[in-house]
Amino acid sequence: MRLFSQRRFGIVYVAIAALGTIAGTLAMPVVTSSFATCPSGNVEDGNCVSGSQTTINVNLQPTIGLTVTSATVKIESALNDTTVSQGSTAARVTTNNEKGYKLYISTPSTATSQALTKAGTTRQIFPSAGTRDNPVSTSNFVVNTWGVTGGDLTGWIGVPSYANQATSGLIKTGKVKTTSPTTTYGPTTDLENAGGYDEVTLTFGTKLDTTLPAGEYTGTVLLTAVVVE
Repeated sequence: MRLFSQRRFGIVYVAIAALGTIAGTLAMPVVTSSFATCPSGNVEDGNCVSGSQTTINVNLQPTIGLTVTSATVKIESALNDTTVSQGSTAARVTTNNEKGYKLYISTPSTATSQALTKAGTTRQIFPSAGTRDNPVSTSNFVVNTWGVTGGDLTGWIGVPSYANQATSGLIKTGKVKTTSPTTTYGPTTDLENAGGYDEVTLTFGTKLDTTLPAGEYTGTVLLTAVVVE
Protein backbone atom coordinates (compact mmCIF):
# COMPACT_ATOMS: atom_id res chain seq x y z
CA MET A 1 0.00 0.00 0.00
CA ARG A 2 1.24 3.48 -0.84
CA LEU A 3 0.32 6.61 1.10
CA PHE A 4 1.09 10.05 -0.22
CA SER A 5 -0.27 13.51 0.33
CA GLN A 6 -0.12 16.91 -1.33
CA ARG A 7 -0.98 20.38 0.08
CA ARG A 8 -1.99 23.05 -2.35
CA PHE A 9 -3.46 26.41 -1.56
CA GLY A 10 -4.90 25.35 1.79
CA ILE A 11 -6.61 22.16 0.50
CA VAL A 12 -5.16 18.78 1.45
CA TYR A 13 -5.71 15.91 -0.94
CA VAL A 14 -5.28 12.34 0.40
CA ALA A 15 -5.26 9.44 -2.04
CA ILE A 16 -5.13 5.77 -0.99
CA ALA A 17 -4.56 2.96 -3.50
CA ALA A 18 -4.69 -0.74 -2.53
CA LEU A 19 -4.02 -3.79 -4.60
CA GLY A 20 -5.18 -7.25 -3.52
CA THR A 21 -7.06 -10.34 -4.53
CA ILE A 22 -9.96 -11.56 -2.52
CA ALA A 23 -11.96 -13.83 -4.72
CA GLY A 24 -11.15 -11.43 -7.44
CA THR A 25 -9.85 -7.87 -7.68
CA LEU A 26 -11.21 -5.20 -5.38
CA ALA A 27 -10.51 -1.58 -6.26
CA MET A 28 -10.96 1.05 -3.54
CA PRO A 29 -12.47 4.39 -4.61
CA VAL A 30 -10.49 7.64 -4.33
CA VAL A 31 -11.54 9.70 -1.29
CA THR A 32 -11.04 13.47 -1.25
CA SER A 33 -11.38 15.92 1.71
CA SER A 34 -10.64 19.65 2.08
CA PHE A 35 -10.62 22.60 4.48
CA ALA A 36 -12.87 25.65 4.07
CA THR A 37 -11.49 28.42 1.85
CA CYS A 38 -9.58 31.17 3.78
CA PRO A 39 -12.21 33.92 4.28
CA SER A 40 -9.77 36.77 3.77
CA GLY A 41 -8.01 35.13 0.89
CA ASN A 42 -4.67 35.71 2.63
CA VAL A 43 -2.47 32.67 2.79
CA GLU A 44 1.07 32.71 4.12
CA ASP A 45 3.11 29.50 4.24
CA GLY A 46 -0.06 27.50 3.96
CA ASN A 47 -1.70 29.24 6.89
CA CYS A 48 -4.82 31.37 6.71
CA VAL A 49 -4.04 34.83 8.07
CA SER A 50 -6.16 37.92 8.68
CA GLY A 51 -5.14 41.52 9.38
CA SER A 52 -6.56 44.99 9.91
CA GLN A 53 -5.18 48.56 10.01
CA THR A 54 -5.42 51.13 12.79
CA THR A 55 -4.91 54.86 12.22
CA ILE A 56 -3.04 56.83 14.89
CA ASN A 57 -4.00 60.51 15.17
CA VAL A 58 -1.88 62.84 17.32
CA ASN A 59 -3.41 66.26 17.98
CA LEU A 60 -0.70 68.79 18.92
CA GLN A 61 -2.29 71.92 20.33
CA PRO A 62 -0.82 75.33 19.47
CA THR A 63 1.27 76.96 22.17
CA ILE A 64 2.61 80.48 22.61
CA GLY A 65 5.12 82.17 24.88
CA LEU A 66 6.13 85.78 25.51
CA THR A 67 9.14 87.32 27.25
CA VAL A 68 10.70 90.79 27.27
CA THR A 69 14.41 91.55 27.14
CA SER A 70 14.01 94.32 29.70
CA ALA A 71 11.24 94.39 32.28
CA THR A 72 11.88 98.06 33.04
CA VAL A 73 12.23 100.82 30.47
CA LYS A 74 13.95 103.95 31.75
CA ILE A 75 13.58 107.19 29.84
CA GLU A 76 16.03 109.94 30.67
CA SER A 77 13.92 112.88 29.61
CA ALA A 78 15.50 116.14 28.59
CA LEU A 79 13.42 119.19 29.31
CA ASN A 80 13.02 120.09 25.69
CA ASP A 81 9.62 120.46 24.11
CA THR A 82 11.06 119.76 20.66
CA THR A 83 12.55 116.34 21.43
CA VAL A 84 10.87 112.98 22.09
CA SER A 85 12.94 111.21 24.73
CA GLN A 86 12.91 107.45 24.21
CA GLY A 87 13.59 104.06 25.79
CA SER A 88 13.13 100.59 24.31
CA THR A 89 12.61 96.92 25.09
CA ALA A 90 12.05 93.87 22.90
CA ALA A 91 9.20 91.36 23.09
CA ARG A 92 10.09 87.82 22.05
CA VAL A 93 7.23 85.63 20.89
CA THR A 94 7.54 81.84 20.52
CA THR A 95 4.82 79.68 18.98
CA ASN A 96 4.34 76.47 17.01
CA ASN A 97 1.24 77.87 15.34
CA GLU A 98 1.59 77.95 11.55
CA LYS A 99 -0.91 80.79 11.26
CA GLY A 100 1.21 82.98 13.50
CA TYR A 101 0.47 85.28 16.42
CA LYS A 102 -0.89 88.68 17.41
CA LEU A 103 0.82 90.95 19.94
CA TYR A 104 -1.24 93.46 21.92
CA ILE A 105 -0.41 96.23 24.40
CA SER A 106 -2.57 97.82 27.08
CA THR A 107 -2.53 98.88 30.69
CA PRO A 108 -3.05 96.02 33.20
CA SER A 109 -6.60 95.04 34.09
CA THR A 110 -6.07 96.52 37.58
CA ALA A 111 -4.90 99.92 36.34
CA THR A 112 -7.13 102.91 37.08
CA SER A 113 -5.34 105.28 34.73
CA GLN A 114 -3.35 105.23 31.49
CA ALA A 115 -1.14 108.08 32.69
CA LEU A 116 2.36 107.98 34.20
CA THR A 117 2.10 109.29 37.76
CA LYS A 118 4.61 110.96 40.09
CA ALA A 119 4.62 108.98 43.33
CA GLY A 120 2.83 110.67 46.23
CA THR A 121 1.26 113.29 43.98
CA THR A 122 -1.52 113.73 41.50
CA ARG A 123 0.82 115.02 38.79
CA GLN A 124 0.67 112.92 35.64
CA ILE A 125 1.99 112.50 32.09
CA PHE A 126 -1.05 111.66 30.01
CA PRO A 127 -1.15 109.14 27.14
CA SER A 128 -0.78 110.29 23.57
CA ALA A 129 -3.96 110.80 21.57
CA GLY A 130 -2.50 108.75 18.72
CA THR A 131 -4.27 105.53 17.74
CA ARG A 132 -3.37 102.55 15.58
CA ASP A 133 -5.43 103.92 12.70
CA ASN A 134 -4.32 107.49 13.28
CA PRO A 135 -0.87 107.53 14.93
CA VAL A 136 1.03 110.67 15.89
CA SER A 137 4.29 111.51 14.14
CA THR A 138 7.38 112.51 16.09
CA SER A 139 7.08 116.07 14.81
CA ASN A 140 3.48 116.27 16.08
CA PHE A 141 4.14 114.66 19.45
CA VAL A 142 2.23 116.67 22.08
CA VAL A 143 4.16 118.07 25.06
CA ASN A 144 3.65 116.34 28.42
CA THR A 145 2.31 113.15 26.89
CA TRP A 146 3.79 109.67 26.41
CA GLY A 147 3.28 106.93 23.87
CA VAL A 148 4.63 103.78 22.23
CA THR A 149 5.64 102.75 18.72
CA GLY A 150 7.04 99.60 17.10
CA GLY A 151 5.92 96.43 15.36
CA ASP A 152 3.38 97.22 12.64
CA LEU A 153 2.72 100.73 13.96
CA THR A 154 3.65 103.63 11.72
CA GLY A 155 3.78 106.26 14.47
CA TRP A 156 3.13 106.91 18.16
CA ILE A 157 -0.02 105.74 19.93
CA GLY A 158 -1.32 106.10 23.44
CA VAL A 159 -1.40 102.81 25.35
CA PRO A 160 -5.08 101.82 25.57
CA SER A 161 -6.87 100.57 28.65
CA TYR A 162 -7.20 96.84 29.24
CA ALA A 163 -10.87 96.99 28.23
CA ASN A 164 -9.87 98.36 24.80
CA GLN A 165 -6.88 96.06 24.23
CA ALA A 166 -8.52 93.93 21.52
CA THR A 167 -9.80 96.89 19.50
CA SER A 168 -7.01 99.44 19.99
CA GLY A 169 -3.92 97.66 21.27
CA LEU A 170 -2.75 95.49 18.35
CA ILE A 171 1.00 96.02 17.88
CA LYS A 172 1.92 93.31 15.42
CA THR A 173 0.69 90.27 13.51
CA GLY A 174 3.58 87.94 12.70
CA LYS A 175 4.98 84.44 12.32
CA VAL A 176 7.95 82.64 13.80
CA LYS A 177 10.97 81.27 11.93
CA THR A 178 14.15 79.60 13.12
CA THR A 179 16.56 80.38 10.27
CA SER A 180 17.42 83.80 11.68
CA PRO A 181 15.90 84.24 15.17
CA THR A 182 16.98 87.87 15.58
CA THR A 183 15.13 88.98 12.45
CA THR A 184 11.45 89.84 12.47
CA TYR A 185 9.10 88.48 9.86
CA GLY A 186 5.85 89.75 8.44
CA PRO A 187 2.46 88.02 8.36
CA THR A 188 3.00 86.63 4.85
CA THR A 189 6.11 84.62 5.79
CA ASP A 190 5.56 80.89 6.26
CA LEU A 191 6.48 79.13 9.45
CA GLU A 192 9.61 77.03 8.86
CA ASN A 193 9.99 75.38 12.23
CA ALA A 194 8.79 75.46 15.78
CA GLY A 195 11.23 76.51 18.47
CA GLY A 196 12.33 79.88 17.09
CA TYR A 197 11.10 83.30 18.10
CA ASP A 198 10.04 86.58 16.59
CA GLU A 199 11.44 89.71 18.23
CA VAL A 200 9.44 92.94 18.25
CA THR A 201 11.14 96.15 19.40
CA LEU A 202 8.87 98.48 21.37
CA THR A 203 9.93 102.08 21.89
CA PHE A 204 8.35 104.28 24.54
CA GLY A 205 8.63 108.03 24.26
CA THR A 206 7.69 111.23 26.04
CA LYS A 207 8.09 114.94 25.48
CA LEU A 208 8.17 117.15 28.60
CA ASP A 209 8.55 120.77 29.59
CA THR A 210 9.15 122.59 32.87
CA THR A 211 5.47 122.89 33.77
CA LEU A 212 5.77 119.45 35.38
CA PRO A 213 7.67 119.12 38.65
CA ALA A 214 10.89 117.11 38.56
CA GLY A 215 10.78 113.53 39.74
CA GLU A 216 10.08 109.99 38.63
CA TYR A 217 6.84 109.23 36.83
CA THR A 218 5.89 105.58 36.55
CA GLY A 219 3.30 103.34 34.97
CA THR A 220 2.87 99.72 33.89
CA VAL A 221 1.93 98.23 30.54
CA LEU A 222 0.73 94.74 29.72
CA LEU A 223 1.86 92.80 26.63
CA THR A 224 -0.34 89.94 25.48
CA ALA A 225 0.43 87.42 22.73
CA VAL A 226 -2.28 85.18 21.25
CA VAL A 227 -2.24 82.60 18.45
CA VAL A 228 -4.00 83.38 15.19
CA GLU A 229 -6.93 81.01 14.71
